[in-house]
Amino acid sequence: ETAGARPSTGPSSPRALALSAHRSITSVINDKEKTKQANRAKLVFEWENHFDLLAPEVKARYLPPANPQEIPPIGALPPFLHQVMYNIKRNFLVMWRNQKTKALDFFVVVVAVAFVALL
Repeated sequence: ETAGARPSTGPSSPRALALSAHRSITSVINDKEKTKQANRAKLVFEWENHFDLLAPEVKARYLPPANPQEIPPIGALPPFLHQVMYNIKRNFLVMWRNQKTKALDFFVVVVAVAFVALL
C-alpha cells in the first residue's frame, strides 16, 4: 500500500469488526429488554388471575383504602436545649452501661503496653 492511501474497509477491517461487535452487543441488550418486558407482562397476568381467585377478605388487604387519610401535620418541635439535655442524659446512660467493658479494655491495653515495653 502507498502512503496516504485509505485503510481497507473490507469485512475484516478494524472498523467493520467494531461495527459488527457493536451491532451484536446492541442486539443482545435489545433481546434482554424484550425478555424483561415479556417476563413483566407474564407476572402481571399471573397476579391478576391469582387476585381474581382470592377470597374477598384476603383481597381487601391488597386493595387501596376507601378514603385515604391526610398525612398528619408535623407537631411543634421541642426546644433546642431540651433536645440537648435529652441527648446528654442518653449518652450518660450508655456510658454507665458500658463502664465495665471500657475499664476492662483500658486494663488490657495497659497490660499490653507494659508487656511490649518490657520486651
